[in-house]
Amino acid sequence: MNKYLILLIFLLPFSAFSQENAFEKAKKYFQNDTLKLNALAFLENNIDAHYSLKCYYTDSLGQKVDFDEFSYSNFNESQEQVTNRKLKLFTEKIEDKSVLTADNLIEIINRAFENWNRQWNKNLSFDDFCNYLLPYKIQSEPIENWQPIFENRFSYLGNGLNLPSEICKNVNNSLKTWFFSSWSFEKRETPFCLSPSQMLFRKQGYCQDLCALSAYVMRSLGVACSVDFTPAWATSSYDHSWCSFIDENGKHRAFEGVTGNADDFVIFREPSKVFRIAYAKQPSALAMQVPENEIPNSHLRRKNIIDVTDKYWRTTSAKFFLFSKIKNSEKQAIAGQARNDRAFNVAYLSVFNGLAWRVADWAKIENDSATFNKISVGAVYLPMNFENKKLSPVGFPVLINANKTVKELKINKQKPINITVTEAPQYLFYRIGKKYTFYYWDEKWVNAGTKTATESKVLTFDNIPSNTIYLLVPEYSQKKERIFTVKENGEIERW
Repeated sequence: MNKYLILLIFLLPFSAFSQENAFEKAKKYFQNDTLKLNALAFLENNIDAHYSLKCYYTDSLGQKVDFDEFSYSNFNESQEQVTNRKLKLFTEKIEDKSVLTADNLIEIINRAFENWNRQWNKNLSFDDFCNYLLPYKIQSEPIENWQPIFENRFSYLGNGLNLPSEICKNVNNSLKTWFFSSWSFEKRETPFCLSPSQMLFRKQGYCQDLCALSAYVMRSLGVACSVDFTPAWATSSYDHSWCSFIDENGKHRAFEGVTGNADDFVIFREPSKVFRIAYAKQPSALAMQVPENEIPNSHLRRKNIIDVTDKYWRTTSAKFFLFSKIKNSEKQAIAGQARNDRAFNVAYLSVFNGLAWRVADWAKIENDSATFNKISVGAVYLPMNFENKKLSPVGFPVLINANKTVKELKINKQKPINITVTEAPQYLFYRIGKKYTFYYWDEKWVNAGTKTATESKVLTFDNIPSNTIYLLVPEYSQKKERIFTVKENGEIERW
């Protein structure tokens, strides 16, 4: 089929502005089917949590330009034009409720119910059906009429198969022959998710796109599928997404999008948290309790995420004690300085990732403390506050060991130590002649000196405060360095 015709099939059924009574029209259509009315109500009650990020380009003068990547023979050719014309990518937010029409809703629901009748879905609850099989999208990608295209193109992958695990293996064995990860070389300065048509055209994407592609294909074959993610690894750099399908017993089974299957999935390192993307708004989500602009720009602005950390890693709960300076801020507020109570009464749990503290979770502040639940063991965490659109530490770093013991790393300047840093596989290899800067944490990173590596490949830094976290950064840093603590015997332990 001609690629332009395919694109028209993707896009034509969706109007630029849906009629205000789209849901009312769909209700009349389903008036004699209670279950489908309930599914329609589910979409209506949760649609305000969903939007798309639509891409557009501007020229060197900041003016919007018409640019259609599908008019080129392949993605690389289109990007050459972006570079040659010096175009810059931006996104605009479009609410889902402004796009979907009554006809869209009717088709979405009818197709989903047909798929719900598959033999492996006998134990698929209505709630799981609504969250992981019914939805017309995965994350914030533009809405398209993808179902008929995907069913036509990928239906053969389910032929003769009766188990979701078999279908998953078949799907990914097919997808990985033509779709690959571009994470290592594609740089998206403006974050966005690929639309279904872009996935088929580009044949490459980030891990979130690999997951979305697998999830779209799985859903088109009648398998309920979600996307799970860690917003930041707690003991490494970057973040990650993967998929989870619901098997014939009604249980979630994780797998890597495009590249893996349910039999070989494993997490090798500590996740800061793990969340599952549902369609329904979750009452426990911070975004359901606090306005978006009072939340750090992160996954916590989503209303439809479920904490499933304990499904993937050993977890515990821990109380973090916060600095008394919070009370001083309260006094200043009383004196007339503006402050938002809801944002101020929230503490954020962060992990060190990419040479920065990245937000992972939240908890309410009560009596100068905050208790965080389902925390991955084996990592260091820092409690933070978000005020005036800025994150700042409000407590000492806390080490949660693999045995669930909790240690507050309260810096001790009265007991300085000498720290000798040797090479460590996977963490540090000295380059002779290169400079290395040593830092220790004291509510911020404090520079304790810079030294040049010699043939001894050992660096020692003297008179360093004890009982805190440390960091050694080379002049050639790629922002992958890890923090470490020092035991009483001088042994370094990296986190």
